[in-house]
Amino acid sequence: MTSAERLAQYEDLFTKSQAFNPAQFQQEFEKGYGETTNYNKDLIQQQSNALGELQSVAPKLRERYSNTLIKDPTLQRSLIAQARQAPISDYSNAVNLLGQRGQRYADVLQSALGGYQTSASQAQSAAENAWMMYQDQVAQEEAAAARASASSGSSLSDILASLLGGGTTDTTESYEIPVEEDPFALGDSWPDRLTQQVLDQRKAQGFGDVVKSYVNTSLEPYKNLKTFGDFMAIPSRAGGALTTVYSDLFNRIF
Repeated sequence: MTSAERLAQYEDLFTKSQAFNPAQFQQEFEKGYGETTNYNKDLIQQQSNALGELQSVAPKLRERYSNTLIKDPTLQRSLIAQARQAPISDYSNAVNLLGQRGQRYADVLQSALGGYQTSASQAQSAAENAWMMYQDQVAQEEAAAARASASSGSSLSDILASLLGGGTTDTTESYEIPVEEDPFALGDSWPDRLTQQVLDQRKAQGFGDVVKSYVNTSLEPYKNLKTFGDFMAIPSRAGGALTTVYSDLFNRIF
């Protein structure tokens, strides 16, 4: 796999890792759970009915007892208290069931949110690993280019020696050796430009050169924008550029 392919893989994984949104996930989960349980309308209705019945018991019984032989206030209060027990019990049961549902919901939400956050962490780790593999691939291609350059230099020396050989001792005559096009030369694509920025950062030594290379890398995603896809890729490219700067800075410090 080439460095360009590695970079494309990283950009894809980075975009996927940025798509995770725990707050939005929790909001959608709460909505789905509420729709499944009908937003606890059954228990809320039971609670409301019990409360209404509880509030109406005393007035109804007092009115009824006023037309009967039960005139003793103490006996009336005792009968009213007994009649109030049923709606009080219904109201308490509804409150307890609502509390139990809330506890179960909290457990279910915690489990679902934990799984979602685990997936988000795995996606981030995958993007970070892809970035490291991309850097490794760039280093391998740099090494291959260096070996190819050394081999090319040796071949030119051999050619020059053969041109000056054959009993000729006159070294004043000059020969122009055609320079072959470097097969590893970087082009104008975004992966090639970012690869060049990585090379520039590694070569920079002085403080001014290092800062200049960081600035160039940070501005690179906004250069050479030719197509609509180039503009749409600015966020992911900017993230890759900043990661390159931070990675180089971390290596220089530690």
